[in-house]
Amino acid sequence: MNKSLEFKLFDTYPEVLRKKDFPTGLPVDDGWYVILDTICYHINHRINVIHWGYNHKEQKKIHCEVRIIELGREDYGGCLTFKFDIDWILASPTHEVETELNNRLQELTNLVQTWSSRTCEMSGRPGQNYVSIDDEHISRILDPNVAKALNFVNESYHYEKH
Repeated sequence: MNKSLEFKLFDTYPEVLRKKDFPTGLPVDDGWYVILDTICYHINHRINVIHWGYNHKEQKKIHCEVRIIELGREDYGGCLTFKFDIDWILASPTHEVETELNNRLQELTNLVQTWSSRTCEMSGRPGQNYVSIDDEHISRILDPNVAKALNFVNESYHYEKH
């Protein structure tokens, strides 16, 4: 990802996406910026500030900090993958609260994998699975213009020729 977009993510979401966890930069292209921005926003505003349990007084609420500590893509340009780190602040969670958090993170993971598997990583536009003409083992989710520029063909076209 280009440095200005990286800086924007690190600067906007330092509690979710820390520069020190990615010393060589984010290992994805610019097209997934919106996806990363959205999931960081979601974690920051919908998961880290959740009211864990009903009828809790403010001082009895359990707070957590969820961070993305690993980021990548499935082999050969597949969907976005990530790993979380969870820090519980002030108190340890009950089994029920921990299970609920893990369920929410799994739902977020599933949504992001679906979204990224339909989004061109380079352009951010809707994409399909394309295969490299030069190397049949490389496939990526690309929009048609990017695929053409990179010498990729639609996966179904590639398999019809073989």
